[in-house]
Amino acid sequence: MIIKYLGHSAFQITTERGVDILIDPFLKGKIESLTKVDLLLVSHGAPDHFGDTVNILRQTNAKVVCDPSLKARLMQEFNIDEARLIFTVWGWVREEMGIKIRAVENRHISFYRSGGSYLTGLPLSFVIYLENGLKIFHPGDTSIFSDFKLIGELYRPDVALMPVGAAEDGFAEMSPAEAAQATLWIRPDLAIPMHYIPGDDSPDKFAQILNLLAPEIKVIVMEPSSSLSYSKILSIKYPV
Repeated sequence: MIIKYLGHSAFQITTERGVDILIDPFLKGKIESLTKVDLLLVSHGAPDHFGDTVNILRQTNAKVVCDPSLKARLMQEFNIDEARLIFTVWGWVREEMGIKIRAVENRHISFYRSGGSYLTGLPLSFVIYLENGLKIFHPGDTSIFSDFKLIGELYRPDVALMPVGAAEDGFAEMSPAEAAQATLWIRPDLAIPMHYIPGDDSPDKFAQILNLLAPEIKVIVMEPSSSLSYSKILSIKYPV
């Protein structure tokens, strides 16, 4: 698979069979190159995660996986066809185009303004199962909590995309040290830091601390617009 970092918490995953998955598309309007998106995963309604969802839907044929409140917002405020909106809650597994998406709990809030009112929804984290058995964990926004251990033990992600700092106009849900401890509990093969203010040292601190805690976990700090390929020999396939 190919992992492309688009900045902040946004990633594009291109699977072995060519399915394009976009996660938390806060791209500041720079979406001209996104002519093909198959699945759009939105963790919650904050502007730095919901981002360019609407314009991407209008530009592509993507389907969206989100919580019920965002489904309602996309239908009522933006007139998006319900057939393109796949709502989910913690514990559910949704499947589209051979990709399974498990929503798991996190510790955050989805609170946003929509059509003159304020809505509160269910913030999501995602375990994404690709067609070849690889698993990617994207926690959206979350503080540290002990269920990271369960996510590691039950779902065994190969790749973890970990928030390590603050949004430009907000606070950090996890510090680099907390993110490193959470990654230790998850035990992926590869960890990629995300969700930090451009130019700060949060991703480097995360990498340094995690290297002390678990040197066997590879950390790659990606620059926005950079890509990497990832493959793994899968001798054991754990059930969804």
